[in-house]
Amino acid sequence: MRECGTWAGKGAERLGLAGQVRREDFMALVNNKAPGTDQRITVRLKEDRRTGYDFCFAVPKSVSLYLAETGDKAVEQMILEAFNETMTDVEARMETRVRIGGPDRDRTTGNMVYASFIHRPAGL
Repeated sequence: MRECGTWAGKGAERLGLAGQVRREDFMALVNNKAPGTDQRITVRLKEDRRTGYDFCFAVPKSVSLYLAETGDKAVEQMILEAFNETMTDVEARMETRVRIGGPDRDRTTGNMVYASFIHRPAGL
């Protein structure tokens, strides 16, 4: 069974994104559009802009093997909680570049849009 991602982050809430990630919504974001509209998200649109980042979190192989053998839901929950805490911390530190009235500077926004995908070994 193919697992779908889940929307998260304060930016996702602001854009009305919740629950399962749909390809058309994801592609709209990549193309600087608010999902379901033709409205641009950012003022500037550079040809070679960075549209996102890919973070990959993994547990040690021994934990993966343990989960494959036991399906221990308590350990899965601990991993999920650690991931959520990490992403909350990442989001709190999210910044944007400000280019108004002089030199570039960074400003903390404290919000982002992200989709999380959990990958499990085949057959589990």
